[in-house]
Amino acid sequence: MRAVYWSINRSWEAYIEGSVGPSDFMRTPFGAAYQIVTIEGKGRGIIASRDIAAGEVVLRETPVLVAPIDSSNFLLFLLLPQKAIEAVPLLHNAHPQERPFSLRQDIPLHRLLDIFSGIMSTNSFGVTATNCQIGILLLTGSLFNHSDTPNVARTWDAEKEQEIFVSLRDIKKGEELVHDYVPGVQGRTRREKLKQYGI
Repeated sequence: MRAVYWSINRSWEAYIEGSVGPSDFMRTPFGAAYQIVTIEGKGRGIIASRDIAAGEVVLRETPVLVAPIDSSNFLLFLLLPQKAIEAVPLLHNAHPQERPFSLRQDIPLHRLLDIFSGIMSTNSFGVTATNCQIGILLLTGSLFNHSDTPNVARTWDAEKEQEIFVSLRDIKKGEELVHDYVPGVQGRTRREKLKQYGI
């Protein structure tokens, strides 16, 4: 799949050829409309660093990894450069107790895959690209918290292979920026899907 190949290639370009460090995504870029902060009871989150107008692009991010939605996608982490592999465990894992790989054989590689499995299921977003479902793993975009009453929506730009976060209404400086992790899903299915995110 072309999107998988290009996501790995872009990660190599950013982390090997560029000067990107593993924790750089947790620093707010100069001039950004958002600020990464610690929010009591939620951990890390994102707030507006200034007033944001309705319809304004808050963040445009290229995924660190694009993967098919199936159980083998965790092996793709092994194709990422070392600095990207070091960045991913800095994301929240809502399932640290789950050990799908190391229960079979407790070796360091399987423990690493357990961590990536939990992080991917906690932080990845499903998108439709070229008529198939893929999972994308964002670094900064994964720091947006969930709300049933979001003020930000996300959309996939298939041409640029980027996730775009856009404000749904006017947002005041200091207000937390939140989006619905499972938009359009209702009832028991919604509750089950939100459990995967630890909600």
